[in-house]
Amino acid sequence: MKQAPIIIDIFVDIVDNYGDMGFACECIMAQEHEYPGIFDCVIWTNNTQVMRDFARSFGMRDIFILDISEFWNSRKSNIAISMLHASIPDLDLFSPRALILRIDYISLDPLWIQKNETEHISSTENHQIIELIPSPLSGSAGLLSLFLSSRTKQSETTWSVAIQVSGHGLLHSSQWQKLHKSQKHITVFCYTETLNHIDWDTFPDDILVYVFGKVESKKSNIIHLDFLPSSEFYSLLDSSEFVIIRGEVSFAHMIQSSVPFFWDMYRGIGGFPEEQSKQFLSFLGANEEYRWVHQILNGQISGIISYQNIIWALSHTQFGEFRTQNLIHTVKKHIDRFYNSI
Repeated sequence: MKQAPIIIDIFVDIVDNYGDMGFACECIMAQEHEYPGIFDCVIWTNNTQVMRDFARSFGMRDIFILDISEFWNSRKSNIAISMLHASIPDLDLFSPRALILRIDYISLDPLWIQKNETEHISSTENHQIIELIPSPLSGSAGLLSLFLSSRTKQSETTWSVAIQVSGHGLLHSSQWQKLHKSQKHITVFCYTETLNHIDWDTFPDDILVYVFGKVESKKSNIIHLDFLPSSEFYSLLDSSEFVIIRGEVSFAHMIQSSVPFFWDMYRGIGGFPEEQSKQFLSFLGANEEYRWVHQILNGQISGIISYQNIIWALSHTQFGEFRTQNLIHTVKKHIDRFYNSI
């Protein structure tokens, strides 16, 4: 007899951008990719309409998305995941025995990594709350694998160049229909303020520049994009000459790729993470040229960078494929331990 799927309740706080929702959706898709049919996920959030709209655009139409204020009216939860410091409901609302995995933000701090897979201060004997710290560093909970990416070379790129415009304004340029799949390209997905620190007129005409957002330039090879499904987006990144990306979800993908990149770290609540910036540059072994471009892109110093500045910085920095633990395997390990201890 086939065993019923294990229900995982996932807590998502929607704050100031799409990062939390994107990470939650990717985790759910990664679970299904690694362990098909084993888990059923339910999202509990503080903004159900925004979460539902985002999940639909992500291609997730069948998942239950419920208001966190209604947790729990019809059943008690015994497996839950708190995404990126999302609030955890009162422990009395859970089953008499429950496991809560508290997935932290990505860290590049070796000292903080030591707290990975330890019990949170609020953990109790019957309601364990376990800290999971994603990171490419050894001893961490790992990162999501590159399951959403085609991982193909430029000449083998499979992402479609004829995606139709959706209600979200999927594409803003008719040029997309005319492009050759294997043409060299750069992808820029950064915060709006960062776009103003780049001299777009210095980019050569023989390479396409895909920009998520709007920039002032009359160059015909600069293509403005608005939204792509995740698999298409990551295929676009992985077939790029280099990319500029923002936030943690994209960073987790790029650090496992061999494609050169710059990281526009944060422009939301909490301000710029100075310490994490230093840790990232140290982890990468960045030279002075790379550090200078990184600081301008992240608004730490004033200036405008050119295509030549970017190429010079990247050509003197080594990019490899960092191997890391699979975060989904870490999650399942703790779920298995919980059920084996019941």
